[in-house]
Amino acid sequence: GSGFREGRRRLWALLNDYALWDEMLRLSETMYLMPTDDPLMQAERLRYRGVAYFSKGDVDSGKNEMEELRELLDAFKSRRDTAENQARTKFEEEQSMKEDKEDDEKDQQKAEKKRNEALEKAEKSARLPFDSIVKASESYIGQMEAHLAVLIERPEAAREKVEKAKGFLAIDRARLYTKLANWEKAEEILKREVDGKRNP
Repeated sequence: GSGFREGRRRLWALLNDYALWDEMLRLSETMYLMPTDDPLMQAERLRYRGVAYFSKGDVDSGKNEMEELRELLDAFKSRRDTAENQARTKFEEEQSMKEDKEDDEKDQQKAEKKRNEALEKAEKSARLPFDSIVKASESYIGQMEAHLAVLIERPEAAREKVEKAKGFLAIDRARLYTKLANWEKAEEILKREVDGKRNP
């Protein structure tokens, strides 16, 4: 249930905040943080494990987690595209059955606009169940790529990936800037975070 999900999320965040990477990896193999059928929770698990490995300097293990997350993302993108195509096909079949041609050009344009809006709504509705997992996975992969870049790429290229990554926790972004020896940027991020919590 949602209590279990929230408990897991808090545990991941706590281990992450205190950089307890070994403990995080150990607990991720126990009932507290083990693999799950919930795609969002599983994506989060792969993200945290990947970050833990990269933070420990274990590039290969981190890449394995990232690869698994990419596979999960691809599967859900594919399911989303299939659902969208099915919704479009169903919509077009229904339309062809009740196709009333308008004589007047203005009425024809109005009917066409209405039809396009209805099609867009049907497609959006079909995509909806997959949007959150796709968006979260894309954001997690961007974060993992930034962690990897800090380990293996030139500082300028790594900095670009750190800046581009979406959805970073302030502590994670600050840590990466510290590894890139950009102390001012790290301090600025953490100060903004503290000030934000003081004056919500």
